Amino acid sequence: MTTKYLCASIMVAFFCWGSASELVANSDMSPYVELFSDDFESDLSQWNFPSPNLHGVLGAHMSVTQTESFEGSGSATFDTMVRGGSAFTDRIAVNPGQTYRLQVAHKGLVEIQRAGYVGFNLFSSNDDASYIHEKWLMGPKATNDFQTVGAMKPDQTFDMAAFAPANNLIWETTDWRLYETSYTIPAGDVNYLSIKMEGTPDIFFDNVRLELIPEPSAALLALLAMSGLLVRRRR
Repeated sequence: MTTKYLCASIMVAFFCWGSASELVANSDMSPYVELFSDDFESDLSQWNFPSPNLHGVLGAHMSVTQTESFEGSGSATFDTMVRGGSAFTDRIAVNPGQTYRLQVAHKGLVEIQRAGYVGFNLFSSNDDASYIHEKWLMGPKATNDFQTVGAMKPDQTFDMAAFAPANNLIWETTDWRLYETSYTIPAGDVNYLSIKMEGTPDIFFDNVRLELIPEPSAALLALLAMSGLLVRRRR
């Protein structure tokens, strides 16, 4: 009986692991859910150039150039650096507790303080007045995140103060490279984000992607747990 039970347990365990693998390949764990993408092959219709931005600084102009590209024929660059972000996407709905992956191809200066940065502006609702703070994710050097101080002023700007070290991903090469990092939306009031970029004329960006990393389904978690129990009992 022991041998029969052992063989049956092994068969069930392998079946469960096989089913789990198939679910991982075909269920809501994979692939990631794309929320935003831009390859800068044509226009800049997905980007805004606020004037002023949330720091009260006039936005810089971002343009598409055909002289550099990570893939395809175009990339994005700037005519000047603006503190706090130079170009922004529209606000994208997000859920607290969920994790999002940001991918950006970058070429340009490294270890230069005033070079290219990429990050998020975080909002509680779909309007500028609900701005909470900024989260920097990639850049040439470590920087700080900033949050608002007080309410929006009559000129539609905020006072800003350092919030926390950003611990951003550092550019490692002056050649094209695809960088990626993930960020979990904190519990609380954050319900929207806007991707933001800033840079100088010798900094280039391409293949910007924002994706939701789906959580495993309840069925998949149960299947994995059951297969683990069977393997433990077999031992």
